Amino acid sequence: MSKAEKIKAEKTKELKALIAGYLIRSGYNKEDLALQLNISLASLYNKMKDIDKFTFKEITTLFSLLKLDDETKLKLVA
Repeated sequence: MSKAEKIKAEKTKELKALIAGYLIRSGYNKEDLALQLNISLASLYNKMKDIDKFTFKEITTLFSLLKLDDETKLKLVA
């Protein structure tokens, strides 16, 4: 695995953890999150495997829901 692939895998893993924490705190499930992002549940699962698959609108909505600080946002998308 290349360095770039490792970094991408780490970002995706971190995003999954942030989403899991959000779901626990909010009492929502992944279906609710998919609705909030205006995507299907299947799309959410697919996009959670690769952070780069989220559209700009979806990722900004997701970051807003997760209430991420700017540093964390940059870390995930840079």
